[in-house]
Amino acid sequence: MAILKLNGVEVAAPDIGGFNITRNKIWSSNTGRVQSGKAVGTIIAIKTTIDITWSYLTESQVEQIDNVVSDATKPFTSVEYWGLGNKHTSMTAYFGDISYSTEAVINGEKVYSGVSVSAVHE
Repeated sequence: MAILKLNGVEVAAPDIGGFNITRNKIWSSNTGRVQSGKAVGTIIAIKTTIDITWSYLTESQVEQIDNVVSDATKPFTSVEYWGLGNKHTSMTAYFGDISYSTEAVINGEKVYSGVSVSAVHE
């Protein structure tokens, strides 16, 4: 199994420490504090946000990722990865803005640095 698939396509493995998962609690609309100061509310869902970074990618690798995360005709897509307990995990997500900068040209191909994007569970 690939380390990371976006829309069913295996992409370059993120950096070590470049795949950060945040589990976000979604609370009910009545969440808050009552007059006594006691907290009230109910967790109605737990969603996942994944911040993904790569130090260096070739232009073709960046294009492959950008084609998935910037596809306006398909704003929600699948993300597959290895989760806790070495368990294959998948989610449907939308993506934040992709960021990258040109670093160099090696053997006629651009190399990009600081490539990053976030996947947010729908």
